[in-house]
Amino acid sequence: MSHGKQENRIRAFLAGSGWVDVDSVVFLASGEYNENYTVRSTDGKTYVFRINHGSQLGLERQIEYEFRVLEAVHPSGVTPRSYFFEDNPSGIDGGVLLMEYIPGAPFDYRADRDKAAG
Repeated sequence: MSHGKQENRIRAFLAGSGWVDVDSVVFLASGEYNENYTVRSTDGKTYVFRINHGSQLGLERQIEYEFRVLEAVHPSGVTPRSYFFEDNPSGIDGGVLLMEYIPGAPFDYRADRDKAAG
């Protein structure tokens, strides 16, 4: 599926969810189990909308697990805050999560591991 079609599905889902009023949706990045989009709200805030497509842990409710983990570690001050999740969203294939957007760069094990360990 093209990113443009998925962006339209995300817009439609968010319009019906009441989570945030959407100004724009743009593809951010994807991995083996998730695809991520930045969502800019009409009030100027930026979020990450994650779509989950599987679980390396074998969990049926992977997106809820990710939501709960982010909730638990958010007080560390180095992870995004999780706002909402839906295990079976209408119009989107996979569980979804809306979380805080924190600008940054990809994790570099050599340069970042000591900071991450702290």
